[in-house]
Amino acid sequence: MYRLIIIYISTLLFVSLMAGNAVSVPLNNRVSRLVIAHDTNYPPFSYLDESNTPKGYLIDIWKAFGSANSIEIKFLLGTWQESLDMVKEGKADVHGGLIYSGERDHFLDYGPTITELSSHLYTMKDAINGNENSPAVGVVKGGYEEYYMRTKRPERALILFDDNKVMIKAVADGTIKAFVADQPTGSYYMNLYGIRGMVKNSKRLYSKPMRMAVGEGKHEILQFISYGWMDIDKQELKYIHGKWFMSKDSNPDWLLPCIGVPVLILIIGIAVRKMWLHAHGLDS
Repeated sequence: MYRLIIIYISTLLFVSLMAGNAVSVPLNNRVSRLVIAHDTNYPPFSYLDESNTPKGYLIDIWKAFGSANSIEIKFLLGTWQESLDMVKEGKADVHGGLIYSGERDHFLDYGPTITELSSHLYTMKDAINGNENSPAVGVVKGGYEEYYMRTKRPERALILFDDNKVMIKAVADGTIKAFVADQPTGSYYMNLYGIRGMVKNSKRLYSKPMRMAVGEGKHEILQFISYGWMDIDKQELKYIHGKWFMSKDSNPDWLLPCIGVPVLILIIGIAVRKMWLHAHGLDS
């Protein structure tokens, strides 16, 4: 009796395994191209360079996915809201990377985690010297920042912008006194517009996983991506992360505006210290 039960269970496991393999093979044959939607002004994750070529961490990640799975990858970049609409309307197969929200879950199905993402509420120093809770807050339309502020901080008035670049330019122009942005993107644009010293990193609001997503009900594509994600070479993923988020062997072009001024100040400080030591006979 026990032998029959063991044989029966073993047979079920074998059939299940073969069924799983049978599903993955034809699926792989059916997917020959993926269209990836994302934001035009979201460095270091995705942006257009001077020649309108898509660049960024997520761009390289999806290129690596395409290479590992022998499929063509095409990118469609627009405003953040447009990137959501492209997937929702079927113009794109995949959203390249975003945070889960209950609101988005109505039209998206989520897949593997790509990286961790933290966002901060930045407030101008002169606003903090007054009343930190009074200034209206800039957020990107359709971004998780908007969803978070509406649900967690409903008392704060919001001003919507198409993208981070336009929003932080408004801070530089004095139009708004506070905004929410993902940390690397906010840092890049604050340094680009020379307002880092005018803004205080007031509060870290959240840290959540950035995940890829497909349109609601696109189960075959989601299954293909979930299996194919494991085929990306781990060393290549490590290299891509180091390329865009600093490592001892890389200096990403997008970060140069962020580190230029601090490095210059450091160099001047070292030079002044050496001159002072020499003048006081302490440099031997």
